[in-house]
Amino acid sequence: MKRLYRIITGVIFIGIFWLCEYNLSHGEFEIYLKRDINELKDTLFFVSILISIVVAFFMVFEENLADGKWKKIDHILYIGIMSFLIYPMTEKIVLISGLKLNRISESGQYNEPFIISVKDNYSNKDNYVWGRIPNKAESGQTEKIKLSQTLYNEVEENQKIKLNLKKGIFGIPYDPIGTK
Repeated sequence: MKRLYRIITGVIFIGIFWLCEYNLSHGEFEIYLKRDINELKDTLFFVSILISIVVAFFMVFEENLADGKWKKIDHILYIGIMSFLIYPMTEKIVLISGLKLNRISESGQYNEPFIISVKDNYSNKDNYVWGRIPNKAESGQTEKIKLSQTLYNEVEENQKIKLNLKKGIFGIPYDPIGTK
């Protein structure tokens, strides 16, 4: 019965990861700027570690394996290795969940300047431009922004535009919309 419980826990965890990775992540990563995703990932680092340890414990733990001093050390070592191995999956699940929860309600809007670095005039049918937000710690970070067709036709490279961003529940900006 314990073995079935561990298998079910593992299958549920893998199912949640698959759902986040292949169905939810693509839409979420287009709505946020890369720098904001990286900041949230750094903030949720300890939560991801804690959840990976808990999941590894439930996938591994069997009461009769914990008899004797060396068995306990082996058991703790095995949980540590399993936590390390499932951490990337846990990090992705926690990040996608945090990004989804952030957009539950809007808590305000604000503007930021955006300098366009690259405008692909040849194969860009989706009106994407690449650029950066000046005066940020990650000044080399290139962001990808989708513009409306009229604004896309008006802007040039090295031009400064304004980004309208919505603030979510956690204060993380999302849904960048370019304006002149």
